[in-house]
Amino acid sequence: MGFFQIAKRHKALVGLLILLIIVIIILAQNRDYVQIKILFWSFSAQKVLFILGLMVFGYLVGKLIEFAVKK
Repeated sequence: MGFFQIAKRHKALVGLLILLIIVIIILAQNRDYVQIKILFWSFSAQKVLFILGLMVFGYLVGKLIEFAVKK
């Protein structure tokens, strides 16, 4: 079985792998520190952690919306 035949059978896996590679590239390019200010609260963290946290937050919000729509 060739690579393209396997890719056709597992389209979701190939798409997920491509998305994972893109996320890793984005995270690797944003390793510098940034100061985050929210109202009276301020802290310094790497952009990687901030971006990764926002991705996880977006995923959780999407799952909550999906759960609410199914009800």
